[in-house]
Amino acid sequence: MNQRYWDNLSGSFSKEVIELAKEDLNGVLLEELDRVASKRRRVADLGCGPGVLIPHLVERFKSVCAVDFSKGLLKVARERYSGSNVDFLRADLTQPIEPAQVTDVTVCSSVLILASRKKRRKILDSIVRFTRPGGVVLITVPSLESCIHVYQTLIRLKRELGADNGMSRTKARHQFASEVPSVLDGIVSIQGVPTKHWMQDEITQKVIEAGLIVKRVRRVEYRWESEIVSPPEWLGSPYPWDWFLVATRPRS
Repeated sequence: MNQRYWDNLSGSFSKEVIELAKEDLNGVLLEELDRVASKRRRVADLGCGPGVLIPHLVERFKSVCAVDFSKGLLKVARERYSGSNVDFLRADLTQPIEPAQVTDVTVCSSVLILASRKKRRKILDSIVRFTRPGGVVLITVPSLESCIHVYQTLIRLKRELGADNGMSRTKARHQFASEVPSVLDGIVSIQGVPTKHWMQDEITQKVIEAGLIVKRVRRVEYRWESEIVSPPEWLGSPYPWDWFLVATRPRS
């Protein structure tokens, strides 16, 4: 994993990376957290970053285990949200980890984004190891379908309205080819970093292969401003989205 890249984001994370709890248009994440919330349950936040989810987890669960690979981001998280019911752990989820204590609920938001298939599988293995049998797993990943949808919308804005913030089909093809060097692999270049984007069926199958049972797949939608500069006010649904999966670890 690229520790330097994530350490460098520690001072500007909210500007560089979408913070799910703040930007989720329909409150999908908090709704799903409320479904499994209990002051008798322990939750793990794998890939916690600067801890943007921690306050939402603290108020819903008995204790929180916040895990990240980046020293810089963990430092920010500790400074913001240190408390008696929050433990911080620096760990590389692509390595075999045996947690000191399994959790009832495991949250993993925008972590399965590495370009390496092997490393993504190892992260899934870590998710399973952190979760007790019968426990719940909440996963969000970038959507490849959404990426394509954004480009189609840019073309429509230019073709139908001549909008300055739209894009001609020729320009869109060139930019898409540059930004998405491998559609089949779902790799999208984000600020020069190859980032895995998932189709719905693809992420569902991978989660099942990791030994989890998928209960629901939902969309977490974001405002158009997250993808288009000064979008027209009337531009509405379908909004750009991430995939959100609710899964459980079998009891046996």
